[in-house]
Amino acid sequence: MIDCRASDKISRFSRLKVIITAGVVCGLAMSAPAYAGPFTGSVSGSWSTPVLSGIHLDGATGTPIFVDNTATAACNLTGCPVAVPCDPATTVAWGNSGSPPPPPNSSTLTFTGSTFTNQPVDTVFTLGTFTYTNGTSGTTSLIFGATLTLTLNDSAGDVIDTKVIPLEITTTINTGTPAQNADFVQFPDTPTTLNAASMNVFEGATATFILEGEIIGDPMLDLVRIIIAPGSEDAGFIGTGLPIPEPSASALLSVGVAGLLLALVRQRSTGRV
Repeated sequence: MIDCRASDKISRFSRLKVIITAGVVCGLAMSAPAYAGPFTGSVSGSWSTPVLSGIHLDGATGTPIFVDNTATAACNLTGCPVAVPCDPATTVAWGNSGSPPPPPNSSTLTFTGSTFTNQPVDTVFTLGTFTYTNGTSGTTSLIFGATLTLTLNDSAGDVIDTKVIPLEITTTINTGTPAQNADFVQFPDTPTTLNAASMNVFEGATATFILEGEIIGDPMLDLVRIIIAPGSEDAGFIGTGLPIPEPSASALLSVGVAGLLLALVRQRSTGRV
């Protein structure tokens, strides 16, 4: 004889298992990543963490010269002993200080982020632009690096991903050609940070560079390449962490360099670089 009460208990237990299982599946679905793409939003950048000691280079020979400016460096970031006016939310400024706006002999590097609409994953797009002015500053007022934090925001203002990029700043002494004397800002040498590419700018000039990247993974912001913006070829070039251009850029440099020679003469007698 079958115990109907036992069968009823088993049936109710089976239904409970189904309900619990369904709840777990729904819970997993609800906890899945909210970002699957395509993406709409913007990129922003902010600057921090100045490096107060490092090297500058002899332009002609590439000889490194160590400099310790921990007591004399001038910049607009927290930690600099001498203040230079400029908003670190967009710009790092360094070199001899003065009244606002930053003095003509200060160097500045500004990042301007881009907006994007329906951007698919694994597809390269413009993250923003760098505008780099190579000013003439005394060697004791230099900094040798700064950290750029890039933030990828969605259209609601929520953070999708951030990327912290420690950039190296190298100043050269005017002993070589305009290309050799170009100061440069270098990306770190890792697989996801442009393989040590550098933004090189002639003395006293301003150049614009375009940063490109893509959204990958779960999701994550990945840097792909840096290119010089059209119209800036006579003011700078893409380098490889050296005060000379890549061979592929040499042809571009031959155009317009003669016109820069007088404008790029350094004030050697004042010890400015």
